Amino acid sequence: MKTTGLIAGIVLVLTSIFMTNNTQAELKGKIQDYSGMGILFSTLEVYKLGAESQLVYKTLTNFNGEFELPELVPGNYKVIIKAEGFEDRVEFVSLSGKDKNMGSIEMEGNVVLLSPAIIYGKKA
Repeated sequence: MKTTGLIAGIVLVLTSIFMTNNTQAELKGKIQDYSGMGILFSTLEVYKLGAESQLVYKTLTNFNGEFELPELVPGNYKVIIKAEGFEDRVEFVSLSGKDKNMGSIEMEGNVVLLSPAIIYGKKA
């Protein structure tokens, strides 16, 4: 009886160690403009930091500007966010094996000034 309990205890400890070493986390958040509106189809590039930065994930935000990056292993990451009409943004994230919500990330507008156009025409 004691042997069965000891074996069950050893199996339980080994299982918890195995599961701890293989944890994965989800990274999520929202890309938005200054008014709080989500920016659809923003590009996110996720690089695992280390001796050599390696692209591990590339995705687009949904119609609400939200993103979810599943199955990331614990470690340090660099997230590059790109959206048409906005300046690129770089965020650094550290994952410890638990899901992380980056919250709302506000993009800065890339202002482009255009010269006025004058259109001339003749009545047909």
